[in-house]
Amino acid sequence: MSAHEVIRDLSDVLQARRVYADPVERDGTLLIPAAQIRGGGGSAHNERQKDGSGMGIYARPIGAFAIRGGKVAWKPAIDWSSVILRTQLIVLAAIAARWAFARRSR
Repeated sequence: MSAHEVIRDLSDVLQARRVYADPVERDGTLLIPAAQIRGGGGSAHNERQKDGSGMGIYARPIGAFAIRGGKVAWKPAIDWSSVILRTQLIVLAAIAARWAFARRSR
């Protein structure tokens, strides 16, 4: 696969139609789900080795637009795993800081 083919394939994947899913209607509310998409690709050529190329994609839901009665509202998706992990890291840092402070004051 050439660098040109990798870039073409990557640009096909990273388009707005990948970010917004098909709208869904429930109980008079139209929902348009949205996702964060990141990606990258590359290609290499070495005269002693074979050519190589690759690409990677990362996607996660970030929320949805809710349309009801002519009004649009953004409804964010909450990643509870991330919230819990960050809270644990903050608590751990606070415990470590308190322990270090207590140790220094002795």
